[in-house]
Amino acid sequence: MAQSYRLVSMDSQEIRDMLDNSENETDSKLTYMESIDLFRPSEHENEQMVPDEDEDESSSLSQDPNYQPGSDSEVEASLSENRNQDNVEIVTNTPKSGTGRKRSRGRPQNQVWLEFITVTRGKNFISNKCKHCKEQVSAQSSRMENHLKKCRKFNKTPVSQGLPTPISPPVGKESAATTKITNFMYKMLPRTKDKLNESLGKFIYSANLPFNVVENEYFCKFVGLLNPSYVLPKHETVGGFLLDNEFKRTELELTKQLENQKVVLAQDGWSTTQQEPVIAHSAICNGQSFFLGAEATGGSPKTAEFCYSLFEKQLKQLETINCEVVGLVTDNCNTMLALQNLVKKNNPNVIVYGCSPHLLNLVGQHYTNKELMDKVIQVQKYFRNHYYARADLKSSKGKRPVLPMPVRWNSQTDCCLSYLENNGKYLEIIRARRNTSERTKSERDEDDSVYAIISDTSLYDSVEQMIKLFSSVVKAIDSLQREDANLADMCQQWITIREEIPLKYANDNYFQEKMKMAMTDIAITAHMLHPHFKGNIFFKS
Repeated sequence: MAQSYRLVSMDSQEIRDMLDNSENETDSKLTYMESIDLFRPSEHENEQMVPDEDEDESSSLSQDPNYQPGSDSEVEASLSENRNQDNVEIVTNTPKSGTGRKRSRGRPQNQVWLEFITVTRGKNFISNKCKHCKEQVSAQSSRMENHLKKCRKFNKTPVSQGLPTPISPPVGKESAATTKITNFMYKMLPRTKDKLNESLGKFIYSANLPFNVVENEYFCKFVGLLNPSYVLPKHETVGGFLLDNEFKRTELELTKQLENQKVVLAQDGWSTTQQEPVIAHSAICNGQSFFLGAEATGGSPKTAEFCYSLFEKQLKQLETINCEVVGLVTDNCNTMLALQNLVKKNNPNVIVYGCSPHLLNLVGQHYTNKELMDKVIQVQKYFRNHYYARADLKSSKGKRPVLPMPVRWNSQTDCCLSYLENNGKYLEIIRARRNTSERTKSERDEDDSVYAIISDTSLYDSVEQMIKLFSSVVKAIDSLQREDANLADMCQQWITIREEIPLKYANDNYFQEKMKMAMTDIAITAHMLHPHFKGNIFFKS
C-alpha cells in the first residue's frame, strides 16, 4: 500500500475538518498536539509520543542516524527518500478550540511545543523546527525554552491580534490543574474544634468571667484574627455542655490524684454572695490542697450534727476510691468544737484538731488595745470614706487606707502599718482642710476630732509598740498558712511565741487555754518525731 505524508500548517477550522475526514483514511495519519489534550489518530496505530520535562538525551534529534540539521530543502529531500518506509508525521502544534477527543493520560504537555513544528518517524524525532526563526532545536522542552529566550523573532509579549485562542478545557471537562477556592481554605477538624472549646472553657471558668464573653464584639474579632475558621460557641454552650464536661474532667483528674492515698480533711463554712450559708470540704495530700466540693445548708441550721452528717457523706465518697481520711481540721467556733467531739467519739482513727492560725488570730485580737485600735480605725475610715480626703491622699501619692476585717487574719496589723505610713500625709491634708471656710458644723467637728488623733505623737508611739509586741504572732500566722505547714511546725511556732511575748501575756489564762487547744498529744508527738526539731524545746523545758 502506498505510503504518504502531509504537512499540516492550517488554522483551527481546517484542522477540525481534516480530523473528521481522516477517520476513513488508512494511508495517512495526523497527530494533533496541544497544551492539555493529546489526540490519538486511530485505535490500531501506535500512540504519538510527546516528550516531557524529564526526557533524557536519548530522545534528542541527534539519535536518529538519518538526521542532519540543514535547510528546508534538505528536510524535503530526506522525506522524499524515505517515502516508502514508515509513515512520516509532520505535526504543527496548535492550540485546540472546541471539544476534542478523549484525553490521554499523563501530565499536561508543556506549552513550549506550540512554538515548534515537529517531524517524527515512529517514535523518533526527525525534525523540530522553530516556527519563528526556522532553526532546528533538540526536541527537549528545556532546550526549546532556552531557544525561545534567545530567539529574536519570537515576540515574548505579543500584541493581541484578534481574539486569542482559548487554552482552557472545554465546558464540562475539568483540568487536572484546576485550582479550587477550597484549596486556600483551612478546614478545621472536629477534634481540633473540641480542643479549642475545652481550652476556652478553662480560661473562662478559671478567670471567673461571665459566659456571654464569647458574644462580645471585640473578643469575637480578636478570635477571628487568630483563626478565621474557628466559630465561637454560644454562651448557653459555655454554661452548659462545656461546663459539664469540664466538671467531669476535673473530677476524674481529682480521683486519679487521690486514689489509694491518705488525706486530711478540712471543713469550713462561709456565705455566698447571696448570703447563703455553705459547708465546704478540702483534702490535703502530699503538700497539695484539693477542693472536694461545697454544699448549701438551705433551711437546715448549722449545728454540729448537721456538719457531722456532711463529714460522713464526704468520708464515704472517698472510700469508693480507696482514699483513707486520717485527720480532720476545723476552725474553733463552738459549733466546730462540738463537731470535733463527735468525730473523736464515732471515728477514733481520725485525728481531730483546730486551726492554729485561727487560734493565733484570736490571741492577737484579744490582747489588742481596743481604745487605741478604735482611734486608728476612725482616722482610716475618714480618709477612706470622704471623697475629698481620699482624692487629696491619692494626689499626694499616699497608700490606700486598710481596715481590719474579722475574717481576714493579720488585717489589724495591716491597718496599723497603713496608719503609720500615711500619718505625715494625713496631717498635711487635715491641716489644709481645717483652713477651708466652706464647712458645716458637723464637718468641722469631725475634722477637729481626726486632727487631734493624728497630731497625738503618743498615740503614734503606742501603735508602733503594739506592732512590735505581737510581731511574732504575725510571723507565725503567715508561716502556718503555707501549703506544706504541718503539726510539728505548728508546735514550734507556739513555743516561739511563748518565749518572745512578755510574761504577763505568756502566763495569762487566755493564752494558755488557746495554746493547750493547739498543742494536742498528736501535735507534740509530731514535733518530737520531726527530723529537724526532735522535741528539743520540750527537753529544754
